[in-house]
Amino acid sequence: MFVHTQMMKSSVQYITKSRWRLFRGPLSACLKITDPCRMPPSIKAASTLAVRMQPEGAPPMRSLPQATPGAVEPVVQIPYQELRDLTPSAVEKLHKAFVGERAYGAVAITGIPNYAELKHDAFRAGVDLALLDDEGRKRSAAVNNTYPGWSGTPGSETHPLQNSFLFNVKEELGGQMDPFFGKNIFPSEDYRKTWVKFVDVMYANALQVLRGCDKVLDTEIQQWQAQRSLERLGDDGPALAGRFICYDSGFTREDKLLELRDGVSPLNSNASSIAELPQSSHGHEEPSEMSVKTVGHAGDGLASMRTHATPVKTAGHAGDGLASMRTHATPVKTAGHAGDGLASMRTHATPVKTAGHAGDGLASMRTHATPVKTAGHAGDGLASMRTHATPVKTAGHAGDGLASMRTHATPVKTAGHAGDGMATMQTPSAPVKTSSSGYNPLELSSSLAGSLSSQGSDDAVPVSQPETDYWLPWHVDSNFVTILHKEMYASESTGEFISEPPGSGLMFMNEVGETTMLDCSDPNTMLLQMGAFAQIYTGGKLKACRHAVLNPVKPGVARFNYCNFWYVPWDTLCTAPEGMEATAVNQGWNAMMDESYLNITMKQSFTAFRQFMVSPEARVQFSDSQRFKELSAILPIVRKQGDAGAPTMPNIQVDLLTDVRCPFSFISQMNLQNAIQNLGLQDNVVVRYHPVFLNPNVPKEGESLDDYLWREFGYTKEYAHSEDYPLRRYGREAGVEMNPHRRVVNTFDAFCLIEAAQEEGVQHELVQTLSRWYFEEAKDISDVAVLRAAALHVGLDAERALQRSSELQGTVQERYEEFSAMLGEVPHFLLREQASGNGLELGGLRSVEAWEQVLQQVMERGQFMGMTIDGPHGQKVRVDRANPFTPVSHALPAQHGWTPTAWPYQEEDFSRMDERPDDLMYSEPRLAEHLDLSSLQTLTETYEAIFQACPDGFSVLDLCSSWNSHYPNMDRASKVAVHGLNAVELEMNEVATERHIQDLNLDQKLPWADNSFDVATLALSIQYLTKPREVFAELQRVLKPGGMAVVAFSHRSFIEKAVRLWASEPDDGEGHAHVVCRYFQHGPENGWEKIKTMDVSPRHGDPVWIVTAVKPM
Repeated sequence: MFVHTQMMKSSVQYITKSRWRLFRGPLSACLKITDPCRMPPSIKAASTLAVRMQPEGAPPMRSLPQATPGAVEPVVQIPYQELRDLTPSAVEKLHKAFVGERAYGAVAITGIPNYAELKHDAFRAGVDLALLDDEGRKRSAAVNNTYPGWSGTPGSETHPLQNSFLFNVKEELGGQMDPFFGKNIFPSEDYRKTWVKFVDVMYANALQVLRGCDKVLDTEIQQWQAQRSLERLGDDGPALAGRFICYDSGFTREDKLLELRDGVSPLNSNASSIAELPQSSHGHEEPSEMSVKTVGHAGDGLASMRTHATPVKTAGHAGDGLASMRTHATPVKTAGHAGDGLASMRTHATPVKTAGHAGDGLASMRTHATPVKTAGHAGDGLASMRTHATPVKTAGHAGDGLASMRTHATPVKTAGHAGDGMATMQTPSAPVKTSSSGYNPLELSSSLAGSLSSQGSDDAVPVSQPETDYWLPWHVDSNFVTILHKEMYASESTGEFISEPPGSGLMFMNEVGETTMLDCSDPNTMLLQMGAFAQIYTGGKLKACRHAVLNPVKPGVARFNYCNFWYVPWDTLCTAPEGMEATAVNQGWNAMMDESYLNITMKQSFTAFRQFMVSPEARVQFSDSQRFKELSAILPIVRKQGDAGAPTMPNIQVDLLTDVRCPFSFISQMNLQNAIQNLGLQDNVVVRYHPVFLNPNVPKEGESLDDYLWREFGYTKEYAHSEDYPLRRYGREAGVEMNPHRRVVNTFDAFCLIEAAQEEGVQHELVQTLSRWYFEEAKDISDVAVLRAAALHVGLDAERALQRSSELQGTVQERYEEFSAMLGEVPHFLLREQASGNGLELGGLRSVEAWEQVLQQVMERGQFMGMTIDGPHGQKVRVDRANPFTPVSHALPAQHGWTPTAWPYQEEDFSRMDERPDDLMYSEPRLAEHLDLSSLQTLTETYEAIFQACPDGFSVLDLCSSWNSHYPNMDRASKVAVHGLNAVELEMNEVATERHIQDLNLDQKLPWADNSFDVATLALSIQYLTKPREVFAELQRVLKPGGMAVVAFSHRSFIEKAVRLWASEPDDGEGHAHVVCRYFQHGPENGWEKIKTMDVSPRHGDPVWIVTAVKPM
């Protein structure tokens, strides 16, 4: 499997007398926990729940898992000489290693000549690079973690594929670079030679194992080698990913799979529970169909890491990049929510309506009993085996101190939120009377609401780190085969090798659940494991290896290993032999794969994996909850007019889902406005409002607030009117005097007017006016006279606005129904940086300081967008919407300057399914758009950024154009020539100053003189060119020296007209980007420079990929 863990920061727990908070530093991460005895009673109960690490009476730490006792077979070992000669004994041992329910899917080859020496030298070079050679890491830096080179920063990186060195073994042994995988880059020639000596021996022995397995399969499957061959498949593969990995001792994970096998209830049942599991045929507990869904390629491209029972066990790993391993069934073993500093105010009995990320830096929003609709962890790049129906006993995040108001549709069954310190507006089913103890569910803890993270006291007392179990949890590698060894260990500070810690290393499991560890003292040993692809390819005859890696080591010890992940030819389908589909995929409680592995190519699998792992979302601190994605999809970003250039500060859109009579919402809004002022973002933040009514059935006459508070919460009038009433205190701090004489009113009509005000651009002003009048002056904002006055106050034509508001009643009702199905509390905020679409979704009341940190986080997420490329005539162009982390944006940089020496395509590559003349297809005008509006807007903004770099009076050619060039305002251009196949379409093109009809597949000669244009564009038609080299040569001719060509493409085509080369490429993005680069590199030879690949796809919409090039000056 091409997924590895990371080098994590060491973790230490601290007991302190103040607040709890997760700290991260270069070498350690500390969890500070409040002493519950020192806390106010209003939050004491919740905090006690938060810091409880295990049930009372449980042992302080768990022992490491042990191999299954009794008559358990060890991992099969074959002496090198036997394997080389493929003796009958060797073939018999391979059969035992890989065939049958008790096979572990792995074999150890012992006694390989000079293997230990070669391994030592290679590992020594790798450890020195990882821990001691800063300059070497810079020289060999990978463009990203799934491309060759060094990735990661030891001690500070927070990505699962970091702190490692990757290279394509096939490129070194066979001399051929695979453009899709990327070109190898090494810190030095000596480093390269050291590793090549080692991998040469590994490769030869692995091929011999595959030859032997082919012999085994000859006895198992009729005419096996006449149809298939493992040896051929492995030897023909274009990529063999050799990754040297550095893990530090702080990276630990808990896995409860063996407890499920043994019928043991998991620890820490305070936080979660496991669904009842029926018995399997083997007598082991097997998850029911609705409780555990094992996930394969569907979610991540290369599924491997089981996640339903593998939470992060030690503190400090919130940013580990493998936080998808958290689950409902097994909690994180530290207090709080991975140290996120944010949480929700959900009660113990309220299900959350949408799925989301655990460990995303915000509260997890997964449902208690609703199946997750997509495979994997919201596309996290790691296999998910989450339970679909396992309830969470404590619904979310106790003791977070962030207020919210519960909507009418969400009853609260408990009397408060375990002393959460803030109010949740409860239904009549749960009245709470004030007690003599002084407990008040409205009491806000200043330490929790005051900031996202607060410094604790300095008088902390260290407590030893809890014992941990795994470096890697139980999983199946999903590539073809994997080669590895016994790992080596070294001091994290000096890099000196140390002996293997007792109890560490690889652990194996077979189909029936027996477990064992590799018991081999021979240092000249290599291990080969079958992956899921090999198991499926053999119809399940050869078993994939279920394995885990144990971690008993103490802080300061790093684990190192080198693995070869073999990939078969990219276009190979993962299919079983005919009639063996049913046995190809594992079943049962320890399946670790499912049918989603089937019928996809190796390239599709790897592409899906890479697309996630190169993105910022793969880093947990930048991952999004599912609800963020859902809300973002239905609440599009509305960019300010004139935003095409790079703003001095990032623009932020805030979508607030709330009821205008929610006091927590208004106070939180005021604090947000103050935070915006403090950060100087007054001109960069826009707030939009959306209806989620607390109770849409409030009668027209309303109700006295005094009566409401007494009935719902048991608050007396005297208390609610007193100066000590918490809401009055919070209001004064925010600059609001909360009037206790206001009534509970129906706000539906008010929101209809707010919706009308949005159309006139004064929604925010109207909301502020209505809120002030309601909360401070106790005006009835359901009264039409008050609404008319408010409309006049913000400059609207009152009668017209009221008329429009009545017309919008259906729209408001529909929006309320849509949002209320997703949310159970208000207020709820969706904050996004406008250019990138990145941001956060969160709820509740926050202080000014907390909002400042939230806004800074949103701006930080926005920094992960935007690229600067070479533009026309030596100018630089900043494209704000470009994502620099996607495979398309990495496609060319990952080549490290390599280009094919000759045109790599044949004539048949440009054949088409429909070879009829193109003018037949375009004889009638096609006045349609080929992408959705958000994608076309992104394309227009990209053109605008490029055109802004052109001089006044510039000239543009739009090749293969139509009725819409998707250009911005072209007043500065002197000439816009459009070229296409249909005269009617071109005549309708409003920006054109001249038009030309031509079929480029018949005649490639363009009618313009040399050096005529500053910019040439070709959008969404590159896939139809049958003579691309000739067309690109002409394009280069008509551009001025320094002129720029821009080719845009997406995932849509008239497939019958697309050339075979384009239509047969499974990777619409990176694969096609390579094709366009070849067109530039050979059309004509040396005719273009400064070629760039760029992904400008909107967050929601069709992808938009661009390749640009400049004609030499």
